[in-house]
Amino acid sequence: MRFSKINILSSNGLFIIVLLGFISAVNIGCYSKADQIPVLFFVFVIIVDLFIVGLIIWGLTSKITISNSGIRYKSMFKDLTIDWNQIKTFGVYITGSNVKTVIEKTDYDKFVLAGQKNIFITDKEDFSPSMFKIRPNSEFKYIDFHYRPKAIDMIEQKMINKQLSAPKNGL
Repeated sequence: MRFSKINILSSNGLFIIVLLGFISAVNIGCYSKADQIPVLFFVFVIIVDLFIVGLIIWGLTSKITISNSGIRYKSMFKDLTIDWNQIKTFGVYITGSNVKTVIEKTDYDKFVLAGQKNIFITDKEDFSPSMFKIRPNSEFKYIDFHYRPKAIDMIEQKMINKQLSAPKNGL
């Protein structure tokens, strides 16, 4: 299973499209009145435009691949793979109002009004995304991406198979 890290039909994806439309309207308005606006403002608008285009390109080129060997995150700047036997913690969390809350399996398919559901996978025991305000860099392996029912089902199935095939100690 291969997909973009950002789901374009999610609330974040739709927000990016609306933001791009707003920025385009501002640009058209600025360039139509170019003789009345200071040059410094044009420089600011161009910098903001380049930044937004860069973020959109980065978001659309970041890919998640879930295969029989593990989960791989690949972007322009990073390539990270976590094998199934390395995964210690996984789940779904909701972001909203700068707060991250891990939700129970029964709440995975419930609608979230003021937040975004994401799946997280890490090789650290007892991890919770609420431990960090920003994504951890190199302390341990960590991948997160927008929630997709098929992806979490596949991850849960692989983890159940991993537990069933683990050697039993003491027998």
